[in-house]
Amino acid sequence: MTLWTKRGVDIFAPTDAAGNLRKVVNGEVQVWSREVESAIDAAADYVGVHPDAQVDDLAGRAIYDDEAEGFSVVVSNVGDGRAALYTKKSNSSADWSAPAYLTNAGDAQTINSGRAFPLKSISRNGVISSGKAEAVEALLDVKIYGARNGRYYRIEYYGNGDATYGFQVSVSEYDAASYSSAPTAGTPIIALGDVPAPAIDGGPIVTRLIRSKKFPGMAIEITIDRSKAGEIVPWQLSNAGSPGADSYSWIIDPSCYVLAPWTLRPLDTRTINSGRDFPLLAATRAGVTSIANAFFNGTFLDCKVRGAIPGKYYQIGYMQNGATLGGDSDDGVVIQEFDAADYASTGTPTVIQFYNDPAPTVNRGGGVQSLVYEPPARPGLTIELVLDDALLPPQGTPVIGGYHANNGFAAWSWIIDPICYEYAAEAGNSASVYGPMRVQIDPLNETASLIWSHGDDEMLRLRLGHVGKNDLFNIAGYDRASTGPIPSAVWSAIVDTETDFFPPLIFHSTEAVVDEGAVQIYTGGNHGSDGNSGGSITASPLSWSCEIDGRALGEYFEGAAQRVVFRFTNQVMAWNTWSLPRYALRQHFTVIVTPGSLEFWAEVEALENITVQTDNGLQLLKNGYETVAFYEGDTAVRRPIADDWNAGPRSAAPNAWAGVLASPTNGYMASWMDRAYEAGDGRNLDPESPFIRTTPGKIYHAIVAAHATPMAPGAFYRYHGGYTWAPKTIVSGDLDSALLFMKSDKPHLAYAFLAAGSGTIMLPRDFVGKAVGSQVISATNKIDVSAPGTDYADEAIT
Repeated sequence: MTLWTKRGVDIFAPTDAAGNLRKVVNGEVQVWSREVESAIDAAADYVGVHPDAQVDDLAGRAIYDDEAEGFSVVVSNVGDGRAALYTKKSNSSADWSAPAYLTNAGDAQTINSGRAFPLKSISRNGVISSGKAEAVEALLDVKIYGARNGRYYRIEYYGNGDATYGFQVSVSEYDAASYSSAPTAGTPIIALGDVPAPAIDGGPIVTRLIRSKKFPGMAIEITIDRSKAGEIVPWQLSNAGSPGADSYSWIIDPSCYVLAPWTLRPLDTRTINSGRDFPLLAATRAGVTSIANAFFNGTFLDCKVRGAIPGKYYQIGYMQNGATLGGDSDDGVVIQEFDAADYASTGTPTVIQFYNDPAPTVNRGGGVQSLVYEPPARPGLTIELVLDDALLPPQGTPVIGGYHANNGFAAWSWIIDPICYEYAAEAGNSASVYGPMRVQIDPLNETASLIWSHGDDEMLRLRLGHVGKNDLFNIAGYDRASTGPIPSAVWSAIVDTETDFFPPLIFHSTEAVVDEGAVQIYTGGNHGSDGNSGGSITASPLSWSCEIDGRALGEYFEGAAQRVVFRFTNQVMAWNTWSLPRYALRQHFTVIVTPGSLEFWAEVEALENITVQTDNGLQLLKNGYETVAFYEGDTAVRRPIADDWNAGPRSAAPNAWAGVLASPTNGYMASWMDRAYEAGDGRNLDPESPFIRTTPGKIYHAIVAAHATPMAPGAFYRYHGGYTWAPKTIVSGDLDSALLFMKSDKPHLAYAFLAAGSGTIMLPRDFVGKAVGSQVISATNKIDVSAPGTDYADEAIT
């Protein structure tokens, strides 16, 4: 007999089968809850528990005080989370029996205090040790975020407030398969001194999250009852030389491990790309779309075309593979170049490397190897091909693809994926007006530098990392330099800051006591418990990951990229829970960076019953710019940044969506909000509050304002917007400004006339031939526009 439509382990799983983070589906929880309740009822019937009534709490029991002897009532929550059965002992009023508890209290304190969990006793090197009494009593819950399959994790040491290490924790990782038999030391995930843990003050029960700086995405969340932690003496939970020591063999219970998405997907090029299309791309050539070539797909693991010419495609059309051809029997290749514009209709090739041109030799039996080709017809262009020789056909058998008059050969129409192209203008490590950004991303420290063209003669560098009081991932600054080799660039800072672009909030828990005298402060972002950047932390980072052009990043990367995605989660305390301390809300953010654009997706999730009072959405620092205007505000004017003003009340300016800064030196920068996407429509905004406002220091977008928004546990709201940077040369004539940005992964052009006039918008050259509305971008990469009066436009580029 099947009791459950779906098992709880699947309903509450943190990731799906592909390793992607997932949310709990409320409908599945409701079905599961009903089935659990039915099962409990059935079990109660089986053991003879037949209550006459059921109430929610002890106060509700009072209506049955005068029932006859033997009358029974189940109270769902007697005050500590447990359910209990009460029976009338006589006919006297309120003469109830002592409680017969049916459940344990549902919090970690009452369930886990004095129990082994969240630790577990197992055999280590043939020894099963006793547990450390203080750890068993005081540790209430532990989570290992970013855990890997096939590994065990141990708390090795806890400072417990001593003078040397304070409240720091050390955690190590062990191979699960050999743990019971091998005495090898673990790999430190968090080592003493690596990560200063926040002081475990307050309480007595406190929860702290400590992130690993050695392994990005890994963290330990530990809940401890300080009143049971013993004297201020460190806990030494491991001593490799003393198998008899307390907790020598004990591990963190594997049910506490939260597997990271990236651990479920191998990150080396062999396991990711072998047998897959990448680094090749199926395309249509001269009306023909070929099938894949199994040898190419199995052998090619990665490719870089450095010094590529914009508007061209590249193809490896033939591999000699030791075959004798015209007296030549080496590992020559044929590399072909095509015009991208007519590839689908004509596909006429230009051979830039022939099979008898110099080429590296494949190391048979060498496995994965890197071969670099320098086509003699294209000085300055190099193609680096990473291949695994194990899947090549026998030596002497060529592999034929696109280099043949017969279009029936497998991969005849396939090209090297343009994601692999680094364009000619970047050959000296300079940013290009055509193609991808130059990026440096360090997943160990979770920092990023992304550089793109800022007009024809300048570059702009965006910096992201953990900044501010709460060490949250945020914009750290952006700089400008003259176009040229990046290693020797002289950068001028536009913004260099510890403040927050990705927002804090004002909210409170309705489950915590509200002190009438408590200050209702912003928490999260760069805000500490004093409401500014001082005091104790009010938020902490929970997870972080990065993808470059669709591929998960597992190690330091420096090179070209067209699209970089960051996904990260913060947990935030309310203004009435930071002193406990307790996290009451999570912010799930996705940031997509492409040249000149940062697209931002947000989901704000309640962890308990809360009320959000203010959420300013995206924030924009005004530093480096002189004036500000609002797109579709109630007044068509550009004003000095020092002014404190707004776009007008929502009732008068219901479509105001962008705040646009301008500077004759730094160009334009804007923050924008998608008014058509969920909470961006103003559902949590008072009609007389503005969508956009400024202070002397920042521009703010209102998501929640003057409209208290209650949220139950698991409830969430979402919004979508972003930032964009444009060079000072993007507009001329009577135009106020223009913005080129990505919206839902599609390029958009927006512009504004604050009065009647005409003007010209200059666009990057890779947009030539594309359409903006009814206009086609000319060969001089510009469009001319005009307006009879105030006018705003936001058009997709197609």
